Amino acid sequence: MAPGERTAGRGDAGRSRATMRKTSVYLSDDLKAALSIAAARSGRSEADTMRLALEAFVRSAGSAPGGERRSRRPIPGGPCLVGVGVGPGDPELLTDRARRILLAADRVLAGSISEDATGRAEAVVHAAAPGVAVERVVLAVGPDVRARRRSLAAAAERIAALLQQGELVAFATLGDPHLYSPFPALANAVQALQPEAVVEAEPGILPFQQLAAATSTTVAQGEERVTVVVLGDEPAELDALFDHDDSTVVIYKGGRELPAVATALARRDRLGAAVAGELLGQPGEGCLPLADLATGPGPYLTTAIVPARRSPAVGERNA
Repeated sequence: MAPGERTAGRGDAGRSRATMRKTSVYLSDDLKAALSIAAARSGRSEADTMRLALEAFVRSAGSAPGGERRSRRPIPGGPCLVGVGVGPGDPELLTDRARRILLAADRVLAGSISEDATGRAEAVVHAAAPGVAVERVVLAVGPDVRARRRSLAAAAERIAALLQQGELVAFATLGDPHLYSPFPALANAVQALQPEAVVEAEPGILPFQQLAAATSTTVAQGEERVTVVVLGDEPAELDALFDHDDSTVVIYKGGRELPAVATALARRDRLGAAVAGELLGQPGEGCLPLADLATGPGPYLTTAIVPARRSPAVGERNA
């Protein structure tokens, strides 16, 4: 056994056969002061803050088999704004790297429709990274364009102020930061205030990926195309959308238009293969044939997949 190591005995609960190593680290006075400030900002102890920083460094510089260095991006440091995709709603679908960024951030923000409402992204953060404080930023939704712009500007001003303090700011957003997310508009508004601001993004699992897995639906194969659309309050040329048999259509935010979608699909004999998901990643989640959910309008954030029309021969050729 190497000096400084010991094997845990039976009295060490939960550490049977584990090896522990005690390590001494010298910190300069300046580094001690910086550590104290970072710990106070994050609400964690200095020991925990130092452990997280060391863990992030070691993982980013980890070695692959054979001693070769892995080409992995290090966890960003402040001042930096990072859009973190937290997936469709199930905290178990959050990536390990996204979780590490949330733990390392000086500040974690999440959008909400009001100051007293817990948004879905915030709920995922609380479940996946317990103890991480989440600051809500109100982002208006709905037809009032001026209200949406005012809320976006206010959120950007808050983030810009945090960046000026040198903080690593994580903005949690459902799904992926670059697909139907408020993050790109928010990042642009921040960079308009601070052109030198560093902005990054951490990808997240998309709702239609969870729906496809839950229903064993093949999204695309061979030379098929995929079209991703948002119907919103009105169906967008449904007839033209479903005319291309070789194209899979993924519909976001289409709950209110499910009956119209079902009618358009039935006319083309494509309804039988279509699936839809309500409350993905949340209690009460339902992933069913679209026909079963189209008896009336569904939740606004309903996701649907209309697979390309396939013959058995095509399926066998692309298997």
